[in-house]
Amino acid sequence: YSLCDYDQSKIGYEIFDLSSKEADILLGQTGMSVTFYPSRIDALNDTNAITNLNYQNNDIYVQTLGIRITNDATLCYVVSTMDIRVEPLPEPIPPTTPYTICDDNQDGFADFILS
Repeated sequence: YSLCDYDQSKIGYEIFDLSSKEADILLGQTGMSVTFYPSRIDALNDTNAITNLNYQNNDIYVQTLGIRITNDATLCYVVSTMDIRVEPLPEPIPPTTPYTICDDNQDGFADFILS
């Protein structure tokens, strides 16, 4: 799950809507609960569950979350992982020299091909 690093006050951190990934995780299964954890170890131990699904990553840029999928009827579960990733914004590189072309008919206008 990747987001662009738009919050420039906290470089490398963003708020992820984890509930938006539940359908992708369950793939249409019903009667299942999805619980997110800050790590795989937490998911295995069923500790430190993430209760606010608008979650800010703890680790800068990339964090691997633990996921526990539980059958609501049998309480059987499986543990998996999901990476949340903050992608840095691209930085334009300004040209070092001016872009100049010839004015073939000396009318003050010319077509610049910017690609």
